[in-house]
Amino acid sequence: MPSWVECEFVVGADDRAELEEFVAPFLHVEEPGIFHHYLPCPEALMERDAPFRGSAEQEAELIARYGASTCLDWQMINWGIKWGDCFTSLMNFNPAGSPVMSGRWDLTAWQVIFTTQFPWGLPDAGLVGLSTKFPRLTFGLLNCRHEDWDFIGDLVIKDGEVLKNTIHAPTEEELRDAGYFDD
Repeated sequence: MPSWVECEFVVGADDRAELEEFVAPFLHVEEPGIFHHYLPCPEALMERDAPFRGSAEQEAELIARYGASTCLDWQMINWGIKWGDCFTSLMNFNPAGSPVMSGRWDLTAWQVIFTTQFPWGLPDAGLVGLSTKFPRLTFGLLNCRHEDWDFIGDLVIKDGEVLKNTIHAPTEEELRDAGYFDD
């Protein structure tokens, strides 16, 4: 059973049309998988569980072609976590029905917010992958909280570069403020 990291997954842009294009595939999906949609695991690895079962030659061929021989290994390399974003939902809608809004953070003019959970850790490799695929968009994991309180904080990446990283082990005061300890 995984331990979960809860976050607000924020995608921002200065050009509203670019952001609307990014979010369009998720407007009518109950549980969008952002990583599965934009950074999908190669089909040839989808049926391959870890550990690899096959010949050494088959494994070497898959690694040469995809950088991994199993779906799990590919996800860990390309997303930084297995399974991708889970329990993801589009959080904000304005009255016109568009999920795009302004004012959530000061890094971009327009943002869309998803709530999501990640198993065991943060998908820093996945954010880098998304940000290099969409270099004009900014990707952020805000208000991250590991369910076991191993870490909290924010991570923001644009065009493959980390703009902000405040992920850290929480202090006793932060745990108290979050209601983890009774006074």
